[in-house]
Amino acid sequence: MSDTLQGSLQVRLATQYNNILAGGLGTTGVSIGPNFQLTFTDGVAIDQADKLWASQNRVLNSAATENIDVYNFGAIDIGTGPGEDPLGNALALVSAVGLIVISDPASVGVLIVGGEGSAAAWSAPFNNVNTGAVVVRPGGILTMWAPGSVGFVIGGASTNHLLKMLASGGAVTYSIYVIGRSA
Repeated sequence: MSDTLQGSLQVRLATQYNNILAGGLGTTGVSIGPNFQLTFTDGVAIDQADKLWASQNRVLNSAATENIDVYNFGAIDIGTGPGEDPLGNALALVSAVGLIVISDPASVGVLIVGGEGSAAAWSAPFNNVNTGAVVVRPGGILTMWAPGSVGFVIGGASTNHLLKMLASGGAVTYSIYVIGRSA
């Protein structure tokens, strides 16, 4: 028995931007927005991924941090056992194709993603800067996607593997999804 993974990432923004003409003579307007879709199949090459880890509704109290080990997810149990994927398989990622972090709209604080600061920091998505981080506000979504041959490299058990999550200014509830490659 073996697992397989396939899916797609879709980004769609539908807008209508109008200008009401003087004297009530009607309106002019434009529709602007991307309608973008990436698909991936099972594997470890370009436009492929073979592993998924997801944890929904994680809670961090104000000023609390957690370091998520994106190499093997360490002792985190998402319901199937510590360090296992949603199917109960042990994980060991060498790169990630995608990272999606969603902050619950009811969160009070902001979520700071990244910036662990040591050689163990997962720096690949942050221009290889160990202190690089992104702020995700309540209701915000962070999506990083790298479907190329390299993806976001993960260094293994000792370097380039810890993704810091920090709640700043109040408690935060968030969900995280990592789509990766085992080879």
